[in-house]
Amino acid sequence: MTQGLTEFFRQKKQRADAETANVNWQQVKADWLAAIDLLYDQVRTSLQDAERQGALQMARRLKRISEEHLGEYEAPELVLSVADERVIFSPRGRNVVGASGRVDVIGEAGESMLVLQPGPRWSIVRSKYPQLQLVALDDDSLAEMLQGVMRP
Repeated sequence: MTQGLTEFFRQKKQRADAETANVNWQQVKADWLAAIDLLYDQVRTSLQDAERQGALQMARRLKRISEEHLGEYEAPELVLSVADERVIFSPRGRNVVGASGRVDVIGEAGESMLVLQPGPRWSIVRSKYPQLQLVALDDDSLAEMLQGVMRP
């Protein structure tokens, strides 16, 4: 390896170490888990009528995640059961590019992605290419997303 490339790597590592040295990663993880809980509360509130009428059941289960700086931890998944179909809200991680966290929504007809924006507020990734297009998560966008990931 050339000396210049070795020096470039060394400087890059020093900058990264300096940036993360003063971060309270336990607080970052706690904030991330709280944001997931807020998301699931928002989903539950949006779907409470369907749940009350017995058209839908919601349950949480734990998932193990491993991330740099946060280590291994458990995060909740939200499972929606509708007839013989399930939709799973599954956290992917806090340390993602372009957002403060990501939760995948997996159904039998497709997948969607939710990202945590500053605020904290959740948005649906409508499109990644040719440029990122986000839609704020609300009752209408949640309904559209769920219909898109479920069988007709």
